Amino acid sequence: NCRCNFEKLDAFFSQENKDPANEQLFSLHYAIVLGKLNRHAEALQTFVENGFLTDAEHYCETIYSNGEFDLAQQLYRQLIEYYLE
Repeated sequence: NCRCNFEKLDAFFSQENKDPANEQLFSLHYAIVLGKLNRHAEALQTFVENGFLTDAEHYCETIYSNGEFDLAQQLYRQLIEYYLE
């Protein structure tokens, strides 16, 4: 229910992620912003690349629970491929 400007948040996180000290701190929140911008594959990748595997699984579950079955299937496939690598 946030009335945030997610485009501005995206720009902010992109800038802050350039500093390696901030990478882990901002990555979880950045993934959430990406999801709000409907950049779901990037959001999932951000969760995974930063070791937030439980959050990645929860993200897929949330997409499925919202009734976006095709998208959830694609995201689950992406997550499973990561696990298999």
